[in-house]
Amino acid sequence: MSFTHLRISAKAKNHARFSYTDVLGRRYLGRITGSGCTLGTTVAAFLAVHREDKLLAALAGILMYEIAAQHAALRDDVKGPGTFVPAFLDELYDISRQAAQGKNGWLSAARVKDMDV
Repeated sequence: MSFTHLRISAKAKNHARFSYTDVLGRRYLGRITGSGCTLGTTVAAFLAVHREDKLLAALAGILMYEIAAQHAALRDDVKGPGTFVPAFLDELYDISRQAAQGKNGWLSAARVKDMDV
């Protein structure tokens, strides 16, 4: 199992520090083509909708992306990178539909270790 540590820090009117740890899903993301493009598109979509708080929008986009990767990696039909890609896209689509409907149960998979605002 690989670990991913993401730190986002920003100083503006308020100081914000987030620390996020993910243990699943990432084992495939580095082995497929297009994962960076998909992350960029996901974050851009959040930034377009939540213009007033860009840091929070970026974090939310990254969390959605990582949680979709976690869900995909845990699926029984995923046997390697080739089967991970369609499962990941399906999970990302499903989570985005849930979020659009105001259903945020997918956020329970987030592992935000500490947050100072």
